[in-house]
Amino acid sequence: MHRLLFAALAVFVLFTGGKAEAGMRLCNNSNETIYTAIGFQYQDDWFAEGWWEIFPGNCTYVIEGPLDGRYYYVRAEGANGSVWNGDFYFCTMETRFMIIDREDCAGPIIDREGFWQIDTGDSVEHTHNFNP
Repeated sequence: MHRLLFAALAVFVLFTGGKAEAGMRLCNNSNETIYTAIGFQYQDDWFAEGWWEIFPGNCTYVIEGPLDGRYYYVRAEGANGSVWNGDFYFCTMETRFMIIDREDCAGPIIDREGFWQIDTGDSVEHTHNFNP
């Protein structure tokens, strides 16, 4: 019995890399380091959080665990000046941040910037690729 359990565990590790992940994963397929932020609604509140540094060819989870919403919003800024944005606006800061509210961006260190909408359908996981 223990051998069967060990064999099943070995196959799981081989095919999953050792862990079962769900959530929102962002991947950098560009040739520059990017800094990314995410926006989402949870219950009645809007949240924005950033910045994750993602090196070229790497990915990171910005939400770990099963996704419970359909729409998420992302923004990325490249170290060489590239910007991936859209028409959905959230409050951000230049340094690491988590802000509740997407409308009232008052304050000298808070900006209002465009994010791009991702429709995850009813999936509990999603990978978004930032391409050059």
